[in-house]
Amino acid sequence: MRSFAKRVIESLPRGVDYADVRLTETQSQSLMVKNGIVESVTSGSDHGFGVRVLLKGAWGFSSSARLENAEIPRVIRSAVDIARASGLSRPEPVKLAPQPPAQGYYRSLVRKDPFAVSLEKKISLLLEADRLLRKNRKIKVASSSMWFIKEKKVFASSEGSLTSQEITECGGEISALATDGSEVQIRSYPNM
Repeated sequence: MRSFAKRVIESLPRGVDYADVRLTETQSQSLMVKNGIVESVTSGSDHGFGVRVLLKGAWGFSSSARLENAEIPRVIRSAVDIARASGLSRPEPVKLAPQPPAQGYYRSLVRKDPFAVSLEKKISLLLEADRLLRKNRKIKVASSSMWFIKEKKVFASSEGSLTSQEITECGGEISALATDGSEVQIRSYPNM
């Protein structure tokens, strides 16, 4: 992703006062078990990039969901065209404060990548939580769920900034609906 961001910056036309590119790649997964039955398992991924240009004091922006070299000229051209059009109606030109280029990389601390854990192991854990919840006969509806997100981002600018980050988040929940025939109570952890 960093090399793609560099290619975008290297492809900028002359005359652009400033430009930056942001790339994002997201992977997600969620699982849910209810009353001993796997209700849903969803997995997905998404990616794209956006280019922002400052041309003669006016902003333009364009983006694409395709991280392909062939998309770079089209997205840049579109951002430049929008900046030209924006310049026709701007009251005064945008001036950026001088900033030193930022360099860096950040990755959230992850002991074990949740996407490397098998689906079978995750479902087994949810089914076990569900089984334990339903041990009490007053529990009429038991549910458990997990979700995972891994997001990679890269930022590069025409002023020399190049930063990237990888954030991994995960969570889970259990919920139980109990009744004694006259009263209904729902409890969940964490409390939602």
